[in-house]
Amino acid sequence: MFRLNLDKYRDRGVRTLSGRDRGEAVRKLASLDDLDSSEESVTVEIPEDVFSVHASFLLGLFGPSVRRLGLAGFYCKYKFPNLRTHRRNLEEAVTRALMHSSVLGGGRQSDE
Repeated sequence: MFRLNLDKYRDRGVRTLSGRDRGEAVRKLASLDDLDSSEESVTVEIPEDVFSVHASFLLGLFGPSVRRLGLAGFYCKYKFPNLRTHRRNLEEAVTRALMHSSVLGGGRQSDE
């Protein structure tokens, strides 16, 4: 099991994870495209002191995974044990990724 600790990808003292471009950068740094193709599951760890994880960040981070794996496959592969208050934003990002996939054939829409 791979652990994606988001603390590793934020600047010191930052308590908000936002921006689609930032999510895409973290995705690349964490090699999520490779992980999507592997059998390994991924546990996503959100630091306790992060008070906001924006849907735009999550869309950049996980949008390609949602489109590639589908809804059930995404939630089977990616585990969020301490999602707490960020669940609604994750659900929004997943919904937007699926919507963009069906409307645009998997292409990127610039809504952020």
